[in-house]
Amino acid sequence: MTVDVQSNTGQLALAKNFLVRSPADDSDLWEVSWGEGNARCYYTFPQELAVFFMTCDPAADRDEWTNRLTSELHVSPDESSAIVATLIEDGLLADPADSITPGEEQWLEVEWADALQLHWAERNSRWVHDYTHNPKVMTTADGENVQPTTPPPGPFPCVPAPGRSSLRLPDALSLNRPFRDAQRTRRTSYRLQGTSITLPDVATVLQWTLRAPWSDGGVPLRVSQSYSRGEPFVGFVAFGAEAPDGCEPHTIYQYDPASNILAPRPSAVPEKWSDLLWGQHFADGAAMALILAVNWDHHMWKYRFPRAYRWVYTECGVFMQTALTVAAGLGLHAWQTPALDDEAVSDLIGYSEGQLSPIYLAAFGRADAESD
Repeated sequence: MTVDVQSNTGQLALAKNFLVRSPADDSDLWEVSWGEGNARCYYTFPQELAVFFMTCDPAADRDEWTNRLTSELHVSPDESSAIVATLIEDGLLADPADSITPGEEQWLEVEWADALQLHWAERNSRWVHDYTHNPKVMTTADGENVQPTTPPPGPFPCVPAPGRSSLRLPDALSLNRPFRDAQRTRRTSYRLQGTSITLPDVATVLQWTLRAPWSDGGVPLRVSQSYSRGEPFVGFVAFGAEAPDGCEPHTIYQYDPASNILAPRPSAVPEKWSDLLWGQHFADGAAMALILAVNWDHHMWKYRFPRAYRWVYTECGVFMQTALTVAAGLGLHAWQTPALDDEAVSDLIGYSEGQLSPIYLAAFGRADAESD
């Protein structure tokens, strides 16, 4: 059955969230998608048909669409008519009245077109917390649980660079300052020049933020929220010219929460933090930078649908909020930003973004008059 959705003007337009992806291999079939969430359609089109839709005028009446396909693809009018009927039924060709809304136009005006495509694709994705039959992952497969055939990924490996040695951190400092007092005095600092940091400061921020203080018998549990109940983030600390005792200047370390050690990475920290932040200079001079990177394996293992990509950023903010609260309790100055130079920060931590993606950076330092 075909559904004629032509408007009063007789026009049919491509779906506003129409997307074409070229094949990753030598196949002649291109992936074409449109629609939202669980109703999103995924088709494979021959290259000539995919290219036709990428390059054609966006709107025409039904007869014109049929004539275009006949001419461009060298097929019979009956075949073209059948293709058009199928595309109308499946929603690729629709009433132009269903096109971009004024609100969506604003996204385009501020050059958020890529974000708008992602927003469209994930909108209305179905997901449920169905705990029957001992579910292991969350999925949108019509609300049904998926039982994975592999166990959850283990913690991300933490190995020192060749020829370098790991450093065991001391125990965290006691946080005796009332929470209300710490939060009331907390400010984002825009001047971190001349600050310093001690190794106990570093240990306290990292342990409260990333180390598991207790367990449910199998899964490490943290002060920070963790949807994945695993190892969703990996923490790195980097030091400038004035590193704390036991650490090397201009060195970045990966933190291993299980063993409470810092493992040096091979890359050297740049002279200025702004070299990692598209020129933002507020962190320059800070004694330490904390970088949180998402461990995709853990997050993807549990959440088998792309809308969960958004949750990574929400959850990372929870972890960073813990770090900032601890810093306030210690009396450290802090400045934080998600505006990272992705390539520069990935090169610094030394992992590909398909493994670990840097999400957030916070700079910390203690003014000399506040040193213990």
